[in-house]
Amino acid sequence: MKISIIKNDTDMVIASYQINLNTLDHTPSDEEYYSQAWLHAIEDDIVEENDYAKYSFKI
Repeated sequence: MKISIIKNDTDMVIASYQINLNTLDHTPSDEEYYSQAWLHAIEDDIVEENDYAKYSFKI
């Protein structure tokens, strides 16, 4: 599933990630997808770990 991270003050998409969490015994929630995209953005040095509230997510 493609997850976009949007900076709230500009409404601009700053990153998009293809996240695959589907397994046979679990249907992931939207929050699980958002969390994985957030972790990727931190690793890519696009966002600061403590600035989560400054961003929104879109599937």
